[in-house]
Amino acid sequence: MYQKTILSNKLRLITVPMKETKAVTLYIGVKVGSRYEQKEQSGISHFLEHLFFKGTKKRPSALLIAQELDSIGASYNAFTSEEMTGFYIQAESSKFILVLEILYDILQNSLFVQKEIERERGVILEEANMYQDAPMKYIFDLYKLLLYGDTPLGRFVIGQPEQIKSFRREDFFRYKEKFYVPAQIVCATAGRLGANTVDEITRYFGNLLDRPKHESLPVSVNQKTPRVLLNYKKTDQTHLILGYRSIKRSSPLRYAQEVLNVILGASMSSRLFTEIREKRGLCYHIASEVWYFNDTGSLLVYAGVPIKKAKEAISLILQELLKTRDKGVTRAEIQKAKDYLKGKMALRMESSYNQASFYADQELLLNKITTPEEELKAIADVEQEDINRLTRTIIRPEGLNLAVIGPFKKKEEFENMIS
Repeated sequence: MYQKTILSNKLRLITVPMKETKAVTLYIGVKVGSRYEQKEQSGISHFLEHLFFKGTKKRPSALLIAQELDSIGASYNAFTSEEMTGFYIQAESSKFILVLEILYDILQNSLFVQKEIERERGVILEEANMYQDAPMKYIFDLYKLLLYGDTPLGRFVIGQPEQIKSFRREDFFRYKEKFYVPAQIVCATAGRLGANTVDEITRYFGNLLDRPKHESLPVSVNQKTPRVLLNYKKTDQTHLILGYRSIKRSSPLRYAQEVLNVILGASMSSRLFTEIREKRGLCYHIASEVWYFNDTGSLLVYAGVPIKKAKEAISLILQELLKTRDKGVTRAEIQKAKDYLKGKMALRMESSYNQASFYADQELLLNKITTPEEELKAIADVEQEDINRLTRTIIRPEGLNLAVIGPFKKKEEFENMIS
């Protein structure tokens, strides 16, 4: 069982003991991401995440930080999304104090040296180029842009080159000062924990100054007809995402959507995988997934298909989604999906990293925690009518969106297909 502690400065601390492992993970979630950025700041959350690993007064370079972590065989990384930024270090449990001190040091004492900023600016610009040259990844950015447009949620997490080139050293200090405050931080540790783990973390993070927290910027959704975003590119195959606007993260229908997602395309025996790949051989990869945000979401299907078969694939995917809405799903499919989710949960919870992120992300993004057992109970309670109600709610023409990357120039041909 986990233990939650709220420090006097409002920072939340979660400890999850795992006696059967020799590892420990320290995971820090900060409630800030691209949704918190003004347009001229687009990409600063991600840029700042990179800079935290570039040197502190005690460890003046990225190499020294990496060498110290590598010397204990640690696994470490960070990420930025729309609504949070995360940092973690996973190591052998006897190294916990060192892990704690290093993570605290980089988050509180990073120098943001100008030459490191310039060097990392080039790295991030190349990262952006890499994504644009990888249609299988870039299509997800385009789909999000189609859904939310020129808003904080619709813009690319990595930012645009003009913004990436414009950031100055003082911008990073101001942004960190504003958003990296205790009330927007959840610190979670999972694995083989010592008796004084809470006291040890409090000794470091308990001294952060309590300051006001800030909320993400809202997004306005006003779609009345199906939409298409066509990105012309000479590719060897067509990359596409077809999806619908869907429920937000805190919706009571979230568990029904998780079951539906498995039935549709989250497994190799799903409806879409069976119909589009196995029976027709139209693709190598096809899958459905769900996006959850604070106030909105999406149910979507990605596929990479032959250029000459793109329209056929879109038509078949749409047919399968509409059939699911109109004819429903079977009880046997529901039970199979529940068993799949139960098995995935069991495998996921074997890892100290997954345990830490599971609890921390819920606390950070939902302000409440549902245990794995409670999640499985909620999944087990999903009824056939819950899924039918969900599909009737979200699989509607006015919520349909299609993003396509390929050697196509006539957008209206795709618009006519989904109208």
